[in-house]
Amino acid sequence: MSPLHTKPEMRRPIMKICVLGDSAEQRAEVIGVLRAIADPKMEIAETAVPDSGSMLDGKLVGNGTAPPDALMILLTLDDEAPFTFLHRIAVSAQRPALIALMPENAPTDLLRRAVRSGADEVLFSPLNRDDLTRAIIKTTEAKYQAARRRGGIVLSVSSLTGGIGVSSVSINLALALGVSLGRKVALVDLDLQNGTLATNLNVATDHSILSVVEGDRSPDSLKVEAALTRHGSGIYLLAAPRRIEDSELVSDTAVAMTLELMRAMFDVVIVDTGNHLAEQTVVAWEESDQLLYLVDQSIASTQRAVRFNELFTRLQLGSVVLRLILNRHVPGYPITAEHIAQALSRPICARLPRDDKAMERVELSGKDLWRVAPGSPLARGFEDLARLLVEPASASAPRSTTAMSRMVSAFISRRRGVADEAH
Repeated sequence: MSPLHTKPEMRRPIMKICVLGDSAEQRAEVIGVLRAIADPKMEIAETAVPDSGSMLDGKLVGNGTAPPDALMILLTLDDEAPFTFLHRIAVSAQRPALIALMPENAPTDLLRRAVRSGADEVLFSPLNRDDLTRAIIKTTEAKYQAARRRGGIVLSVSSLTGGIGVSSVSINLALALGVSLGRKVALVDLDLQNGTLATNLNVATDHSILSVVEGDRSPDSLKVEAALTRHGSGIYLLAAPRRIEDSELVSDTAVAMTLELMRAMFDVVIVDTGNHLAEQTVVAWEESDQLLYLVDQSIASTQRAVRFNELFTRLQLGSVVLRLILNRHVPGYPITAEHIAQALSRPICARLPRDDKAMERVELSGKDLWRVAPGSPLARGFEDLARLLVEPASASAPRSTTAMSRMVSAFISRRRGVADEAH
């Protein structure tokens, strides 16, 4: 079983790198440095600069099926063809990452021309392995994040405080997204031992996440679809196993694969990760775009949130956004949202009001909040939270790198190389 902070290997695909240059000796030098990099894993090809045709041809990586993820183009002052080719690829609709390689003593005009031709990164020979590793990792992450943005959003709901309402918030947030915002939504019950979502939704489940992960075959979209249960509101549920002991059969890798599949199937996937820390829980956090951590107005909840905040920092979950949600908020209570935010050094993202009467009607009727109290402050609170989580996605999209910033990075890289050589 993998450590808590380790992500399943399948989540980072093998990078396809193609080295272009008319000098076989220079290509061999670059490939030697690439092969000395253990992570990320790479499939490396080489070729002379083509006279014509598109660099997006999969033949250049040797398998004839997929284009390269990155091109490393060797540039020299006396050869026009690489610059022409670089510019043609840079302006194409779907292009790989472009890394220009040039001699250490190259004049500033050559550097400026490479950047203006469309190079994303500029490196100098002899290649510094650390600089090249950074460029490759940057390309890997850009590809991974682009792939994630093409799919839906994954939200995990969690807390280390028992009884704080993780399942209730997961369900009502899913209903707000599905009923009020019209999104295609799925719930995943990853509180594997408690498995309360099916009961709280008042649905009978014939299948569970166990149906997805059992057998010899890896999870696929057909298995996921067959395991889902549709709620009357239109949202879908991937339930926890019926038997407690079967929760051990759900591996962290299977959870990661299942969530990746569901991301492609739904607009929003909400994962109830419960109140316990487990391998499957951390993998779900890693797969998420946003992690919603619940607190209430109690000292115990705040103390546990501080511990969780420290854990989240240690796990280094990269692009996962941590949002604090104050559940069952009571205005005028001595422990305020401001006190909690100050203790955690993080802002409170949303305050969901305490509404015991509405929740009592939900429990006694077996109907959801939007059927028994659609205009209640609690329902409006969930609708506001739903909009906050899914509508400003474009605001957090990474900004493109400008030519000026790429030139500055290239100058820094050159200076670093000179300093390393001096030592």
